[in-house]
Amino acid sequence: MEMVELIGVLDWIGGLEWDPHVRGFLAVFAGFCVWMGSIWIIVSSNSGVRLGTLLSLAGLFAWLTIMGSIWWLYGIGWAGDAP
Repeated sequence: MEMVELIGVLDWIGGLEWDPHVRGFLAVFAGFCVWMGSIWIIVSSNSGVRLGTLLSLAGLFAWLTIMGSIWWLYGIGWAGDAP
């Protein structure tokens, strides 16, 4: 990358500081990618890329199904102790 392009990218990233919606979306997206990526790397290193991807996606959809059914049945999801 040329220095001019890099400065333009840094200006664009710096401008995101004032938009909480974009920053929030990027934070959640980055966290999701790190979470799923770390699980995928561990599973794929032990069982191969293809099977690791299938197992990781199966685990994700199983977790989503369990959480969806809990929210559907109880309406509040997993909640801690009341203060």
